[in-house]
Amino acid sequence: MKALLIKLESWGCDVKGALTRLMGDEDLLVDCIAIVEKDPAFQKLGESLKRADAAGAFEAAHTIKGIAANTGLTPLYDLAVDLAAPLRRGELQELEFTYERLLQKHEEFRQIVMSETAHAR
Repeated sequence: MKALLIKLESWGCDVKGALTRLMGDEDLLVDCIAIVEKDPAFQKLGESLKRADAAGAFEAAHTIKGIAANTGLTPLYDLAVDLAAPLRRGELQELEFTYERLLQKHEEFRQIVMSETAHAR
């Protein structure tokens, strides 16, 4: 298994589940993970929350939830679920802490990807 996938698995990701969805194609999973790292939905979520735009925030959280689920990025998925559920109901209260945790986890994820990408060169 590729070093990046091993590191992500130790971070709490469901790499085996993601590989099952992608018919065992590790290269495809790594490519998908690179896309998630730069996905604009993380920024859109923050912007929508600041504007109190529940519909826009829900759309972004739902996008993050989907891409995290498909790629097995459980730490991101769990927080996206925690955000998407109240946003689906139009509720914006008390989501700042969860959004900040999502950003922290996204930064941890980015650091893992960047460190492994640097080693691969």
